[in-house]
Amino acid sequence: MRTVGFSTGALARGDYRHALEMLSDKPVTAVELSALRQDELRPLVEDLDNLNLRRFSYLAFHAPSLIDPSFELPAIKLLERVAARGWPIIVHPNAMSTPVAWARFDDLLCIENMDKRKPVGQTAADLARIFTHCLGLRFALMLAMHGR
Repeated sequence: MRTVGFSTGALARGDYRHALEMLSDKPVTAVELSALRQDELRPLVEDLDNLNLRRFSYLAFHAPSLIDPSFELPAIKLLERVAARGWPIIVHPNAMSTPVAWARFDDLLCIENMDKRKPVGQTAADLARIFTHCLGLRFALMLAMHGR
């Protein structure tokens, strides 16, 4: 069976517990736990030990899509707890004020490409600037699916 998964942020904005409940009876083996807004990061990280995630063979964590520069280091400290679990951490390029500070996540760091609504991360040149600071990071391709 193929690995199929969803982002909790796409299923239930800001309510990861409800999103996980929505997946409980579905044949889903992957999940991206999302703290898409800065104020969602600490509660989700602090709740990780209380979540039943055993059924998922693949887990990833989406960091806030915007991080105030004054919160960047506290956010990185919280995300170190996610990295200790070995989960990939997806980050938007524009959320990284200090790309070199993110290098500590090495190959667990996944930079997501951006669409035209974001100021950086749309082109290979944009992404190359980040990759020079964080040599071990990965690339997370975001595909938009639109109904017809």
